[in-house]
Amino acid sequence: MKERGILFNTDMAQAILDGRKTQTRRPVKKEIVDQIIWIGSSGDDENEFELLGLKHDKWRDDGVIQPAEWLLYNTEYLEEGVIPIGQQLGAVGDRLWVRETFCWGGYVKDHEDLLYRADCDYSLEERGDLPWTPSIHMPRWACRLVLEITNVRLERIQDITEADAKAEGTITEEMAANSGLDWRFGDRKQFQDMWDKVYPNSWDNNEWVWVIEFKIAELNGKKMEQAA
Repeated sequence: MKERGILFNTDMAQAILDGRKTQTRRPVKKEIVDQIIWIGSSGDDENEFELLGLKHDKWRDDGVIQPAEWLLYNTEYLEEGVIPIGQQLGAVGDRLWVRETFCWGGYVKDHEDLLYRADCDYSLEERGDLPWTPSIHMPRWACRLVLEITNVRLERIQDITEADAKAEGTITEEMAANSGLDWRFGDRKQFQDMWDKVYPNSWDNNEWVWVIEFKIAELNGKKMEQAA
């Protein structure tokens, strides 16, 4: 099992805590997209491929550890072999520690000296004028939320279903009404709008993405079976 940090904005961190978010999508790097198209192409179809994951690291002949990698292979032409494409965010069973916006360096009333913007109800004055620290600067020791990867796949961004869009942490109809937002077009359209704000033109270009499904493994230093 390996562990990596992963960034989530405040809304998405709250969605994970609420149980509304169990998936995340991240763009695939161009060099890997080129390999997907090459290994998966057969005529006009570029989707004839599957994703494999090595279970363990390997020792090379020179004594250096070769990390496990995801492998691509063509389902129609097995003789073409496989292409290694690196580790990306990890394999099933690996952990992702959530980097989110937080506040530290002082005490707030009788609470711990770490606050997290996703579920903080204190005003700036109540926080003692302590500023928020951006998620990208969160150290591992300040993390309260650890995720376990349950599934990994590759797909085009427009292949997302209504159910998967909902699992991305879109807001509910009630939340939209309370916030004065338009919910009429469903979860998929809502996800498209969120995606476009972060990755302009990616939706229109129907780009490849990693789809990572996960569950909460630890919260506030406790394993979920202990916290339950």
